[in-house]
Amino acid sequence: MKTGTLKIAPLLFTFVLLISCDITSNQDNTDRNPTVLFDPRGGTFVKSQCIGENATVAEPEDPVRICHAFSGWYREPACTTLWDFENDTVTEDMTLYAGWTARIPSGLSEFALVNSQLGSPYRLDIVYNKEFSGEVSYIVSAGPLAITSADEFDASTADKTTTTITADDLVYDDYITLGSLSPATTYHVYVKSGAELKSLSRTTYTVASAGHSPVTGTVVGDFGPYDYTITFPENYYVTREKWPFLLSMKTWGFSNPNLPCVVFSIDIHSGSEGDYTEIEKVKKIVSSFIRDSENGIDPERLYMAGYSAGGCAAMLMADNMTMDTSTHQWVESGYTLDVNAILAEGVTSWLRYHCENLGDVDIWLFYGEDDSLINTSIIEELETLTGTGEHMQTIMPGEGHTSWPMIDSPHTMMWLLSR
Repeated sequence: MKTGTLKIAPLLFTFVLLISCDITSNQDNTDRNPTVLFDPRGGTFVKSQCIGENATVAEPEDPVRICHAFSGWYREPACTTLWDFENDTVTEDMTLYAGWTARIPSGLSEFALVNSQLGSPYRLDIVYNKEFSGEVSYIVSAGPLAITSADEFDASTADKTTTTITADDLVYDDYITLGSLSPATTYHVYVKSGAELKSLSRTTYTVASAGHSPVTGTVVGDFGPYDYTITFPENYYVTREKWPFLLSMKTWGFSNPNLPCVVFSIDIHSGSEGDYTEIEKVKKIVSSFIRDSENGIDPERLYMAGYSAGGCAAMLMADNMTMDTSTHQWVESGYTLDVNAILAEGVTSWLRYHCENLGDVDIWLFYGEDDSLINTSIIEELETLTGTGEHMQTIMPGEGHTSWPMIDSPHTMMWLLSR
């Protein structure tokens, strides 16, 4: 179980993609081995493999997708022909596609073991159904244990941890942190509630090295220069499929090469009603980057995360509207961004007047309970729109103007990148 596959390249200049399985080599394409990509189709990331010609593929750990059961790897996106890992061989570059069966979770059926993509690349978390409540005990082991039932769990001498889960609507905190564990180790986790036992396993990530050196630049506007950084995932060189793209504005911590996407990070200021020159400039840069085919961006998998003024900027960009500062009139931008989903924290109430084009965008708004910006007007406006977008709002108890609980949660990242 790893987390979403993808691909990309730098901005404002071009470079030659190294597409050899050996990323330190520039050998001709005719000499390289075939690459097998795994498209998780909304599930967690699965690392690509370089395979010898006419060789078999090593079966990876099953990906995880909340509210879905994994049904195997298939040869085609329609998921009709299962791949036989024992007998099928690879003759050329190819992609295998994850098959899923939707299910309505109950109790432990939705428990999943995932690596936290932020906080620490080694952290394991148990993500669970937000409607679940009750006492849960679990055992974490670096090797498999002879535990197949609740009775064997009780009889085991392995260290057990017990915690009480309360059903709530917070969603972002619906996970149990297992701590920072050794890299490249398959951990076996046994979760028990009442007479139910759930057995999970997960290989922790090593610290990934970025697939390409970060690209940096500066946006100059009326509020001053704002540096930006574009970071690339670990497999950027060796995979040739399209990669998802995340625009992160004032949301620090997303430049992790274990994240299965290309990330454009900027500490943008403009987000209050007034001058939007920085927003327009960022939109132009991002739009040109996405449209450049050499960067390998999947234009159908664009995401935004924004905190405070950055959240406002994300909403405005997704709405494809900008301010003509000479006339103070809202005008249509020539640089559109068709965004799948937005995570936004602490956005201001005046944005309710500028949500009319967001009916088909999945949006999750966050506010700290003690944040002076807290309001319900934006979610109320979003709920009046027609479209297929999922619009949610979460109030974080005891928090002020902060985005860390949202950013640090594996649940919110799984939600964002599965849209």
